[in-house]
This record gives sequence, structure tokens and C-alpha cells, in this order.
Amino acid sequence: MSVHMSELTELLKTKQVAENLTGAAMALKLGVSEAMWSYIASGQRRIGLETLQGIVRTWPELNLQVIEYIRNGN
Repeated sequence: MSVHMSELTELLKTKQVAENLTGAAMALKLGVSEAMWSYIASGQRRIGLETLQGIVRTWPELNLQVIEYIRNGN
């Protein structure tokens, strides 16, 4: 399995919709600002360490995707 930034971003957007989260609520779950989440969601910013930590803390079922994302040098 190879996970690229756009795929991980799409997974996050799917989680946001499934959990009916606003941009602010999603940012809070990820531990980033609402503006940073907006930049990530639109592909204008890369997913950084802080966001990756928020992903694994909030959605442990995405751990394998995060590991693959890191492994691919994203």
C-alpha cells in the first residue's frame, strides 16, 4: 500500500464528513489551527508532524496509512 498526501487528505476529509465536523472542530481534533486545516484540505500545505500526531491520536485506525505516508517520504 502506498499512501500519498492527496490520499491521506481525502481520508481526513471523509472522516470530517462522516463525523459531521466543522472546519474548526476538525482542526481541533488534529491539533492545528483552522487555517492550517483549510490549507491542508485544499492541498496548499503538506501534512506535517503535528497533524500526523493528531491523526494517530484521534483515529488510531489510520495508523497504517500514516506510517505508509511517512515511509513514502511525504
